[in-house]
Amino acid sequence: MLKEPSSPSLISIVCALGLAALVLGYTVAVVTRKIERIDTTNLAIIVVGVLCIAALLKPRMFDRLQSLEVSGIKLRMLEQQQQQQQSKLDEFSLILPILLHDTERKHLINLAHQNSAEYIGNHQMRTELRRLRSIGLIRSRVGRGIGEMKDGSQFDLADFVALTPLGQHWVERIDSIESAESKEPKESEES
Repeated sequence: MLKEPSSPSLISIVCALGLAALVLGYTVAVVTRKIERIDTTNLAIIVVGVLCIAALLKPRMFDRLQSLEVSGIKLRMLEQQQQQQQSKLDEFSLILPILLHDTERKHLINLAHQNSAEYIGNHQMRTELRRLRSIGLIRSRVGRGIGEMKDGSQFDLADFVALTPLGQHWVERIDSIESAESKEPKESEES
């Protein structure tokens, strides 16, 4: 990851000084009435000039700014944090299959979406649920245990376990990844 320099470059300083001279000259012209009247357009020009100077001298100052409205003109700025979040989401989607098996993800999603009826007990499912519980994504309901889910018995999983806040967070991440993947255009198969 490349880090932005902490001090502005020489070109940025020269551009900022040139722009400052123009803004100062324009401001003096407005104040000394060489420009006939002061209106919102004049003030907007001065404000935009000052903001450009600030951006040249301190580029990271506007990282969190999403939009700016001056005299009815909206400037939309891409927030660097959104790009970082997308990058983290992409990394997370690569790590997720390693961390959770498909069946474990399905248990979490079923619990979150109240689709946990008609589970049939078996050893593999109990093992998956115990693993999810041990990593803190689900918790046992009071008075109920995973061991009570006998082989061949039908039950509602939500009667035995519930998502923890961490588990709910993971489900939201899984849902957002799956939603993003379903929106990606399918590549046509070429033979």
